[in-house]
Amino acid sequence: EAAYARVYYRVQLNRCTIDEFDLTNGLPGIRELHTQYPSLTQELFAAYQHWLAGVANDLKTQYQQTRPHDLATRLRLDRLAIRVANRYPESREQLEIAGRAWLQRAVQHHVNHLLTLQPGDWSAFEYSAAERRGLVEAFPEGRAALLKAEADWIHRSAEWEVDRAVRAYHKGDAPRSIFWLQLERQLLELTTIDTAENRFIEARRAFFQQSHAAARAE
Repeated sequence: EAAYARVYYRVQLNRCTIDEFDLTNGLPGIRELHTQYPSLTQELFAAYQHWLAGVANDLKTQYQQTRPHDLATRLRLDRLAIRVANRYPESREQLEIAGRAWLQRAVQHHVNHLLTLQPGDWSAFEYSAAERRGLVEAFPEGRAALLKAEADWIHRSAEWEVDRAVRAYHKGDAPRSIFWLQLERQLLELTTIDTAENRFIEARRAFFQQSHAAARAE
């Protein structure tokens, strides 16, 4: 029986991929067999360790190849990484490093998006907001960088709106006060990481000042 099991597991070890690991649940029977028959399965267990190392390398590669906005795949890989590390503790550190590297890429991806997003394009900001919030909910350590990136974009957008109003004023077509009140309400209704009551106070103050000036002109 032990000899048959050894041959069976040998076949299973031909493909060291994370998909194969997932399909076979990491072949826990090999470790059990080695505990019962250490001398008979010494070569098999060494091959098993090599297989697990290959699985870990494949998983690390998948971390590296996962797109920075693909949070669902990242979370799936994390669940697999826990199982792989439980079977092969030597892989834990390299998988944690791969996970942190993906998170850095993901945060930078969203920061870069906001850096290149046209100021005042409120709908585009809102369209991408769910991905940023989802990333922060899953990985709170990315919150600070994305919080700042959102605040910076909103500050640039407020300046852009005010500059546009000034240009319109000189052309005799300045926005009415209701425009600025609606803009402030739109700002507060945005899906943002910052949910504090006093969020984006500088931008709101600028809109209020423009509304007040427009009301006086009216």
